Amino acid sequence: MLRAIVQLLKILTIGVTALLVATGGARVFDLAIDRATPDDIGEEVAIEINEDEDVDAVATKLADAGLIRSKLLFTGQMRITGGSLKPGKYTLAKGMTVEQMIDRVSGVEPQVAQAEEAGDDTAADTGAGETVSVTIPEGRRIEEIAEISEEAGIEGGYDGFLQAVKEVDRSQYDFLADLPPNASLEGFLFPNTYDFVKDDPGYNVAQLLNGFDAQVTQEMRDRAKAMNLSLHEVITFASIIEREARVPDERPIIADVYLNRYSDPDFPGGLEADPTTQYEVGTREEWWPDLNENKDLLETPSPYNTYKNRGLPPGPICNPGFASIQAVLFPGGTNNYFFVATGDEAGTHYFAETWEEHQENVRLYTEAVADQ
Repeated sequence: MLRAIVQLLKILTIGVTALLVATGGARVFDLAIDRATPDDIGEEVAIEINEDEDVDAVATKLADAGLIRSKLLFTGQMRITGGSLKPGKYTLAKGMTVEQMIDRVSGVEPQVAQAEEAGDDTAADTGAGETVSVTIPEGRRIEEIAEISEEAGIEGGYDGFLQAVKEVDRSQYDFLADLPPNASLEGFLFPNTYDFVKDDPGYNVAQLLNGFDAQVTQEMRDRAKAMNLSLHEVITFASIIEREARVPDERPIIADVYLNRYSDPDFPGGLEADPTTQYEVGTREEWWPDLNENKDLLETPSPYNTYKNRGLPPGPICNPGFASIQAVLFPGGTNNYFFVATGDEAGTHYFAETWEEHQENVRLYTEAVADQ
């Protein structure tokens, strides 16, 4: 019921926003996006709600703690939804939506157990609502995140996390609107450090999706449209770059290579990206097998084999970080079509505009490897 009311609230918010514009309101933006800054996403903040505090007092606490920017939005949503505050100690995370905070402090979402100041060391181990700090590195596929969730002791383990991903209500996230039918959420579980709730994998998946929503701004989405790319296509490119790049400065140049190949109808080959085939053939024993050790894998018949198929694979192959997404939206501007590893420990690459230049770089790489 609360979810349905909140959906109604989103419609009402549009009307409120229009009213503020008409009356000269200067903080309309805060009503539309009430989030922490991207650098703060996932930062834990302890909040205590006392029995004598009303909604306005709690909104002030949240604003002072940097959890929200607009007290008006929080108090308005609380009153329209009919939510009631539950006194107690809570742990909230910057980057949570106002809806999530309301759910938490009204008892809809699990309250985080806190040790009492009197010295009860067992209070935080009671189970229900207990959190654990979990870091999701860039470039991991959904199954790898499921493994991280299992290792962190989250209820349901590996399978529980994957099931929670499948059960996401995609209508709650506008950035999922252009996903092709039957597409997974691969690419949209944003890597960062989060406070996972131990007994609620579904809530944890929501945190990852909200992390994406907070980081990938409307300006970035508009930039994708200007490049004639859907957000899904941008994230697919970014996921390939995330798996290929080892040196940060090379991300925009690697983006050049794949964007040039993709957009040039005269280029004779496909994207020819090893990681897309690795994604297809990977198993839980080895998610990213070394194709140099088994060249036969490059013959795998699959839409993810970008040696056999032109264009992009069906979707992202991992969950990329902010830098790789930015590299797609703001590539290096070179005319490079080829790259090969240099063979150094840093993982740098040689880049080339022509096949002939590329062959010379391949020779240099072969010599470097032979000398090691």
